[in-house]
Amino acid sequence: MLTADELASMRDTMNDSLAGTAVVQTSTWVSDGGGGGTTSWVAAGTYDCRVTPAGGFEQDQGDRVQPETEYIFTLPALTTIDEDAQIVYGGGTYDVIAIPSPRTFEVSRRVQVKVRK
Repeated sequence: MLTADELASMRDTMNDSLAGTAVVQTSTWVSDGGGGGTTSWVAAGTYDCRVTPAGGFEQDQGDRVQPETEYIFTLPALTTIDEDAQIVYGGGTYDVIAIPSPRTFEVSRRVQVKVRK
């Protein structure tokens, strides 16, 4: 069994490998005062991160095959993020599509995303 100090040390070591910075955004509804409104994105936090390609797949769109590329963002352990969020990183915007269940000893938070079109 890991002690709290050992887990903290593992998290610190992992955090040292996070070379990038990601902004996690959540959506919010802004009323127009007349019964309608728009959805806008608001920064919920800025985190160190690492990005890795997760492979790709193709989908049919308008009788053409469109490549889709997925990525895995590695964020610090216990980062608050949900599947309704988006991540802004390196000039691109990514939709969160899956957040694997936390492991017994969470050393990092991994998030599967795809490029927003």
